[in-house]
Amino acid sequence: MTVLEYIRRNRAEFFTSVFVLIIMISAGIGIGSGIGYAIEGTRKEISLKNTHDFPVRAETSEIPETYEEPKIPDIPEIPETIEIPKPKPKPPEKYIIKNVGHTTQYDDLITGCEIVSTKIVLSYYGKKVSYDDMLKHLKKSNLKLTRRGRLYGQSPDDAFIGDPKQLSGFGCFPMVICDMINNRYKFDDIYAENTTGCQLDELIEDYIINDTPVLIWVTDSMVDVGEGDSWYLTDERGNITKEKFTWPLNEHCVVLMGYDKNNYYVSDPLSWNEYSKYDKKIIEKRYKELKYRSVAIVKKL
Repeated sequence: MTVLEYIRRNRAEFFTSVFVLIIMISAGIGIGSGIGYAIEGTRKEISLKNTHDFPVRAETSEIPETYEEPKIPDIPEIPETIEIPKPKPKPPEKYIIKNVGHTTQYDDLITGCEIVSTKIVLSYYGKKVSYDDMLKHLKKSNLKLTRRGRLYGQSPDDAFIGDPKQLSGFGCFPMVICDMINNRYKFDDIYAENTTGCQLDELIEDYIINDTPVLIWVTDSMVDVGEGDSWYLTDERGNITKEKFTWPLNEHCVVLMGYDKNNYYVSDPLSWNEYSKYDKKIIEKRYKELKYRSVAIVKKL
């Protein structure tokens, strides 16, 4: 059979093949043996769909107009030398601060142990202050009764409650002592630091072995703490609130001045002795019951 006869008999099939060949050549696609293609898209972007199972790589003519270099994060500067904090020195087995002094509260301030203990520490720093002068610098407040007989007044965190010269006086807590020393006396070389919340061993390490006496709140002669009178607290404007406060019966303030293996040493305004020592366990228990209240009077740097 001649070529012409083949073309005549298979005219439709022949021209279809020629047409497909022309399109592939126009699109710049190579002819692969046994591979069929479906051509989709426009001249700007041509995507190929492989009609068989052979992988086909399609490329476009679009190229990004700009190129952004990836940002490198800043590397922090490394110091040439690194200071390692020095560990605290281990406290000695026994230490007592010298020249703390002692005075009692019986003659002048029968219920003012917080004021007497503060005076002991101020005298240790060479401050000559009288009780009358301290009372002028101290915030004080008395309890009152409503018409219905309800007792109300300020918190001992805000003022000394009652008269420290009378048996009916109550007392005050650390913030009142800090206010008196820092905001009213305003000494040039010392200040009061509210250390409430510190454990006794922390007070030893941070203050006592550095010759800094600390006021701590415990009980009279370390007896059990009880429940005293209760009253409704007032707000800043003097209005009575629903919050009720109960005074810790037998509350007492002493000056922590030293320790040994089994005892703590204190200057106690209720004792006639120069210093008193109490078993560590009992004083730690009373200190905890009084909510770890304490004040350190510290030298300014």
